[in-house]
Amino acid sequence: MTEQQSPTRPVLPLRGAATAASALIVLSALAGVAVTVTDWHTSSVADAYIDDNAGLTIADLRAAERLASAAAWVYLGITLLAACLFLLWTWRARANAEAFSPARHRRARGWVLGGWFCPVVNFWFPYQVVADIEKASRPVARAETDLAHLPPSPLVGRWWAVLLASLLLDQYVVQVVLRTVSAESLREAARLTTVATALQAIAAGMALLLVRRITVAQAA
Repeated sequence: MTEQQSPTRPVLPLRGAATAASALIVLSALAGVAVTVTDWHTSSVADAYIDDNAGLTIADLRAAERLASAAAWVYLGITLLAACLFLLWTWRARANAEAFSPARHRRARGWVLGGWFCPVVNFWFPYQVVADIEKASRPVARAETDLAHLPPSPLVGRWWAVLLASLLLDQYVVQVVLRTVSAESLREAARLTTVATALQAIAAGMALLLVRRITVAQAA
């Protein structure tokens, strides 16, 4: 009797999720630039109001604050949607990676989502998940049983380090710098937000490369 082969596990479509996630990542980076611009505008209006220059009134200051708040809310909405689409893409890429390669991943599939939300471990679990997906998506990994034998991709490590730095800097601005609102704190917040936005743009560019690399590798 011929031994019956086990059925091939389905491979989830990835290109559509990759395209949608990439588009929203770009929009999130652009929205971050808009937040930075409105932060500098608010700071300049506050300085002019305090120095009594240009005849600005409290209404002008309130208008600048409303504009900055609106930009921040738009940025938050786009970024949350981008994060959801990126997680969808990551989930599908992980499922495909498990189908392509018998190699064991460091984290169970539930950590693909849970790793982002669980305190403390969210500083490194998402990196490990994406790093293992990238390894398992390589053609050479399809004959591997241990992903530890494969060298890590520098792109994944750099993406995670820059993304983490931008998120921590954003939290520092919100939790520390803007705890007391003043002209000085608004200027400091604008400066630090500019740095955070630059880091986010760099992380976004690396995320686009990473999404494309894994998507193309899994389609090969």
